[in-house]
Amino acid sequence: MGNYHTILLFTMGKQGAMVFTGNRCYYQSAQLTNHIKDTMGAGDSFITYFSTGLLRENWDISSIPNILKSASLFSAKQLQIDGSLGVSFKIPDLRLKELCKER
Repeated sequence: MGNYHTILLFTMGKQGAMVFTGNRCYYQSAQLTNHIKDTMGAGDSFITYFSTGLLRENWDISSIPNILKSASLFSAKQLQIDGSLGVSFKIPDLRLKELCKER
């Protein structure tokens, strides 16, 4: 068997992100932005950037701080996209509370 690393990544929204490895803990504050349109996909984009960063760096644990910072910047950009899919639509008022009361 080859060598492997245990890596746990926690994204915590505006509280930042943490990574735990076998013997270290890394913290990255959230990148602040004044133009938040939608939070959908922000955590997913962070995880994607972080994962591909580790692959790009051949799982070099020493690269984690730089990858975390870049992932935070990337995720902050997603916050500025309405729906984060490039498509904006309004969710219709479904009167869900009223429907529940009727039943």
